[in-house]
Amino acid sequence: MAGIAGLVDQGDWRCEPAKTEMIGARGTIAYRAVRTGGGSFIGWIDRARRFPLRIKTDDGALVATDAIRDEEQAATLFEMPKGVRKFDPRALIEQIKQIDVWVEAPKPAP
Repeated sequence: MAGIAGLVDQGDWRCEPAKTEMIGARGTIAYRAVRTGGGSFIGWIDRARRFPLRIKTDDGALVATDAIRDEEQAATLFEMPKGVRKFDPRALIEQIKQIDVWVEAPKPAP
């Protein structure tokens, strides 16, 4: 849960199963994520989707997902827009090598 919430670099966390309950027609299992030294939140994970439906923090803030639909996505959502070219990480590295911050690894002595 801490990883899902983006809290990985904020101390050691442990997850404790809290309870199972229904949210709408979805079966969930609630986990309490507790940080060493204080702080926690509860996340309700959809058992079938393996996705958080709700997250509630200690201060009472609640983040919830609603109107989730299980359906195929339109193929057009995965088409590349016109004029876009494929990213080439090697080309980026070569470009970075041309600026002052690039440091070559020392070459072994002959």
